[in-house]
Amino acid sequence: SALEIAKGEFIALVDNDDELHRHALYEIVSCLNANPGADLIYSDEDKIGLDNLRKDPHFKPDWSPDTLLSSNYISHLGVYRKSIVDEIGGFRVGYEGSQDYDLVLRFTEKTNQICHVPKVLYHWRMIEGSTALGGDQKNYPFFAGARALEDAISRRGWDASVEEIPGIPYYNVVFTPNVDDFLSVIILAHDRADRLKTCIDSIVNKTTYKNYEMIVVYSGNTDQETLDLLSGYEQELSCFRLLQLDIPFNNSRLNNEAVKIANGNALLFLNSNVEITRGDWLERMLGRTTRTYTGAVGAKLLYPPNKIQHAGIVLGLGGIAGHIFRMNDRTNPGYFARSMINYNYSAVTGACLMVRKSVFEEIGGFDECLPAAFGDIDFCIKLMEKGYFNLYCADAQLFYHEPVNKDEEDEAINMDQFNDEIQYMNSKWGSLLRNDPFYSPNLSLTEFDAQVRTYK
Repeated sequence: SALEIAKGEFIALVDNDDELHRHALYEIVSCLNANPGADLIYSDEDKIGLDNLRKDPHFKPDWSPDTLLSSNYISHLGVYRKSIVDEIGGFRVGYEGSQDYDLVLRFTEKTNQICHVPKVLYHWRMIEGSTALGGDQKNYPFFAGARALEDAISRRGWDASVEEIPGIPYYNVVFTPNVDDFLSVIILAHDRADRLKTCIDSIVNKTTYKNYEMIVVYSGNTDQETLDLLSGYEQELSCFRLLQLDIPFNNSRLNNEAVKIANGNALLFLNSNVEITRGDWLERMLGRTTRTYTGAVGAKLLYPPNKIQHAGIVLGLGGIAGHIFRMNDRTNPGYFARSMINYNYSAVTGACLMVRKSVFEEIGGFDECLPAAFGDIDFCIKLMEKGYFNLYCADAQLFYHEPVNKDEEDEAINMDQFNDEIQYMNSKWGSLLRNDPFYSPNLSLTEFDAQVRTYK
């Protein structure tokens, strides 16, 4: 009824017991003046506790379509162009408690003109029975949100389902791969036959998705133990292929050359020191590449048995880029559960990176000017610049076996080369490396667990 009588060009959704920052409407109008084509504007928010003190600031990413499938991260303050709200029929009966989630899912199917104001403009009051106190305060909004997600999946024609994530009030949307998907798994063999054997055996013995080939790239300098191992696999496995490249060490070039002989319509670049831990990892990753807007898809990597190695990459974190939540416990959900949910990051690690072959070729593959350190970061930024969204896939989990010593991971990198690559990345991408759109400027770039940034 309120929507029917609203006369404004935009509507703002506000709960009756919450508070707006005194500059909230000014900031929204300022954003609209700078972005007159915007159809949806949202801000950061925090909570007003039972003690009347503000707490739990939610510093949000810019527009992130996959993150929205995990939860209604847009929430408050949300300001919507009324003509689109009217077009989609406003709020719907049957989604009580998650009407705004249902609305934003339908709304964002009509427009991608979405702006984020990275300032806390909304204060959500925590009262008994409010969802501001946590997802367990009201179960019915969670299930209403799941129904809204299922409706969105049906409208969009996706072959997908909604799962609950144990222990946290977030959703996991699982996509089914296309029936004709064929995957090329590309592994670079850098000696260490024991690790390579663990990696390949775990893929063969544990992976439930079978429509793949495995391409292992090696050189004439590869040690005899590794060569004997590869020869054995070549004889035993029909899906196994070898590519010998006797060229100076360059991970980016080796991967690019492997792609040239790959038969798959999807590619997985995999480090030889990973180990598969769950059988459905490939289909969970591959299914998420089926959307036209998806770029690179990465997995959750763990130092055995329970420390995070990779749960997404933030530009500018600790330098050029860093692994957020690294060394956190695997059961620690992290800032707003980001280590446990599917989340759009600017980059994912090349240790386990999947992408459609057509998308790989569209952006020209890996930059061979980055032979060792930052090829994956550069690759993901190129995808982002083309309008693709990179995705951290939290439910595909693999072990990442820690190097024997701290230098082993970068065994082919000397400091001169490393510094050259840093200079190259800064020259190529400039300020973007210090302004990650999926990581708030209000969060720290020196701490690896998304702490609120402090100013001296």
